[in-house]
Amino acid sequence: MKNKRVLIAQADINAKTVQEVDISITYSGTTVAGNVDLKTYSPIELRIYNDCGAGIEYNVIKNDVEYADYLVNSGTNYDFIRVPKTVLEKIPCRFPEGKLLIRGYETSASASLTLEFINYIE
Repeated sequence: MKNKRVLIAQADINAKTVQEVDISITYSGTTVAGNVDLKTYSPIELRIYNDCGAGIEYNVIKNDVEYADYLVNSGTNYDFIRVPKTVLEKIPCRFPEGKLLIRGYETSASASLTLEFINYIE
């Protein structure tokens, strides 16, 4: 099973700035004919272990079109979802071009935040 773990630094959480995490992973291989084959995988689930000591917020952007709209309209159309301290948030996630946007809404983080992307499939 393909998985990915990402840590968001304590300083980034306390700064309350949006951190962008690419959801997908891309693998390359060579076919029998010698051609390079790129495959993009997306996870079935995202887990946020909010054990950093501060409340955090997230939003999941599905694709490049939605991301472009977010950049223009982030203040009005893209409310972030809050995850209080010590909560495990499980998010179904099937967006091969997606991004996770995450930020702290408190400045009390005492550790990094752990994100786990579980079971990548093609």
